[in-house]
Amino acid sequence: MNRKFLISTLIVIQCITASAELLSENEPIQILSEQLTSNNEIVNATGKVTAYSSSYYITADSLVYDKINSTMELKGGVSIVKNNELVSYSEYAFIDLGKKISKSNPLLVIDNKNEIWFNSQESKRVDDTYNLTNSTLSSCDCDDPDWSIGFSSGDYNTQSKWINTYNTTLYIKNMPILYSPYFGFSTDRTRKSGLLRPTIGYGKKEGLLYAQPIYYAPALNYDFEYIPQIRTKRGHGHTLRYRLADSYFSHLNLEAGVFKEQNEYRQEALLQNDKHHGFTLDYIRTKLFSSMSSSDGLLISLENANDIDYINTKYDSDSFVSIDKNLKSEVKYFYNTNEIYSELEMKYYDNLSLDNNDEILQQIPSLTLHKYSDNILLDKLIYSMDIQYINKTRKTGIDAQIFDLYIPISYTMSFFDDYLNLTLAENIQYTAIDYDNFNGQNFKDAKYGENAHVVSLSTDLIKPYENYLHTMNLYTSYTYTSSYEESGDIYGVNNSNSDLGLFEIVKSKKNLTMGLKQSFYDIDSLEEIVNHKIEQAYIYNEITDVYENNDLLNDLSIFYDYGILRNRILYNHKYDRFSSSTTQFTYDYSRLYFELYHLFEDDFVNDINDKETLTYKLAYDLTQNYMLSYQEEYDIYNNNNIKKELALYIKKKCWDMSLKFIDALVPTDTTTVNNTLALRQKKVYVEFDLKQLLELNHVFELNRRSE
Repeated sequence: MNRKFLISTLIVIQCITASAELLSENEPIQILSEQLTSNNEIVNATGKVTAYSSSYYITADSLVYDKINSTMELKGGVSIVKNNELVSYSEYAFIDLGKKISKSNPLLVIDNKNEIWFNSQESKRVDDTYNLTNSTLSSCDCDDPDWSIGFSSGDYNTQSKWINTYNTTLYIKNMPILYSPYFGFSTDRTRKSGLLRPTIGYGKKEGLLYAQPIYYAPALNYDFEYIPQIRTKRGHGHTLRYRLADSYFSHLNLEAGVFKEQNEYRQEALLQNDKHHGFTLDYIRTKLFSSMSSSDGLLISLENANDIDYINTKYDSDSFVSIDKNLKSEVKYFYNTNEIYSELEMKYYDNLSLDNNDEILQQIPSLTLHKYSDNILLDKLIYSMDIQYINKTRKTGIDAQIFDLYIPISYTMSFFDDYLNLTLAENIQYTAIDYDNFNGQNFKDAKYGENAHVVSLSTDLIKPYENYLHTMNLYTSYTYTSSYEESGDIYGVNNSNSDLGLFEIVKSKKNLTMGLKQSFYDIDSLEEIVNHKIEQAYIYNEITDVYENNDLLNDLSIFYDYGILRNRILYNHKYDRFSSSTTQFTYDYSRLYFELYHLFEDDFVNDINDKETLTYKLAYDLTQNYMLSYQEEYDIYNNNNIKKELALYIKKKCWDMSLKFIDALVPTDTTTVNNTLALRQKKVYVEFDLKQLLELNHVFELNRRSE
C-alpha cells in the first residue's frame, strides 16, 4: 500500500470543539477530507472537505482552522446547512467561532422554513444578523424569479426573522416596478406586534381607500388591533379589536368601530346618519362546571349598530354579501349529562330599519329541559320528556309567558322473524300561555292539552346483488288526536285575532302517512349510489269530515364519480302544481367544475312570498396555475340579477393574484320612505400577494346607482 493511496482515502481525522452560536456552543465538530495536516495551532484540510455536527453540515474545497484564535476559513464551493432549514452558499467564508462573527462573498442564503432566499456580493454576520451589500431577495425560484427585490444594503435577523432593506427596488421579472428608500418586513408567520398588510383601493364615488391594521400582541393569550381607514371622497373610520383566550377552553372576540361620513357624500347617497357606529362581542367557554360524566358550555354573542352602513363601511366587510337588517344578540348556557340536557338562553333582536325595537318580541329568557330516552317498567317501553319555558316580552304590544310540556311514550314489537315492526305510541302535549301588556284588549290566558295516539308499521329489507346492495324501508303510521283541555284565547284553535298570531298553537290533526325509503350501495366499497324517499300524508279535515291529500314529498339523490344530482319537491294536489322544489347539481372532473342550484317556492295564497332563484357557478382550470370562474345568482320571479361575478385566479409558488368583476345589489339605510334603498354596485377587485412579502388589495368602483 503506497503513500499516495493513503492520502486519497476519506477518513475521520480529528474532532474539534468550539464555542460559537453558529456551530452551537460546546458542540463537537467532525472534519473529513482527502488531505489533512495539523500542528499544535493550525489544522489544514483540502480536497472534498466535510465538517458536521448534530446541527450543521459544512462542505468546502479547503478549510483552515486556527485553534488559538478559534477561527475557521473556508474556500471554494462553501455550503453551510443548519437544522435542514437555513442553507448558505458562497465561494469564501471566514468564521470567528469565539466572537460569533462570519464573513462571506458572494453569499446565497436559502431559508427553507420561511420559504425565502437572498444573495449578496458581500456579507458579514454578527451573532444572529446578516449585514448585506448589493443584494437580491425573493421567495420564487432562484434561477429566474417571477419577482425579486434588489437593494444596495440591508440586514436580516435569523432569530426575529426580520429583513430591513435600503435603496429598495421591486422587480417583476427584470422590470423595475416600485422604488422605496427603505422597506422592512417579517418572514415569520408567527404572531408579533407591528404593522399588518394594508388595503389600498379606489372608488369612483368614495375616492382613494387606505386602511392598515396596527397589531399589538403583549402576551400569548391576548392581543389588540387598531385599524384606521380613510376614503378620501366619503369619510374616515376607526376600528378596535381585542382577542383574549382566558383559559384553554375559551375565546373572546371584541370589536368596536365608527365611521364618519362627509356631508357631500351623505347628501348624494341619501344616508340617514353622518356617523355609523357599532360593536360585536363573541365569547365561547366550555368546561365551566362539567365533570368527567358531563359537559357544559357558555355562548355570548352580542351585536349592535346604529344602521346597516356601519357593516358596509367596516374595514374587511364584503358589501356584496346580503346583509340582514335584523341583528340578533344571544346568551346561552347548556349543561348535558347522559340522562338530561338543560339550556338557558336569552335572545334580543334589533331591526336596523326601524326607529326602535319597542314592538319586536324579545326572548328573555327561555329554559329548556330534555330527558333522554329511557325504558320504563318494560325493556321495550320507551319514554322521553321535553319541558320549555319562554318569556316573550316587548315594550309595545301583547307579550306572553309560554310553558310547554311534551312526553312521547312508545312500545315496539317485532313479528315474522323481525320482518314486521309494530310501534304503539302515546304523545302527550300541554301548553299554557299567560298573556300580558294588553293595550286595552282583554284576552284570557290560554291552556291547551292534547293526546296523539299513534300506530306505526314498518319493515326493513336488504338484498345483495352482483354489483350493488339494495336497502328498503317501508312504513305507514296512523295518528289519532284528541284534546283534553281547551280554555282561554288560543290562536289557531278558537281565536283568529291577529294580535295573538305570534303565540299560535298548532293543533295536531288526525292523519295517515305512508312512505318509502330506499338506498343503493356499491357492493365492494359500500359507497352510496342512490338515496330515495317518497312520502304521502292524508290529513283529516274537520269541516268536510274527509281525509285530504297533503303535499307529496319526493326526495332523490344520485351520487356519481364526478358529483351529485339532488332534487327535493313538494307537490300540492289541491292546486295541481308544485309548492316547492330545490335542485342541486355538481360536476367536478379534470379541469372543469360546475354547480347549479335552483329554488322554487309558491304559497298559492300571497304572491309576495313567492320565490324562484337560480344560482350557478362555472370554473375551469386553464392550466395548473390559472383558473377562470363565473357565478351568478338570478331572481327569476322578479327578473333581476342579484349578483354576478367573473374572476381570474392565478396561483404560483411565490405569488398569487385574483382579478374579480362583481355586479351586485347592496342594502343601505337612506332617508327614503321606509328607509330602504337597494344600490347596485359594480366593482373590480384586484388582490395581489407576493408570498412572504406583501399582499395588495385594490377595489375599483365602476358605478353605484339606486334601484
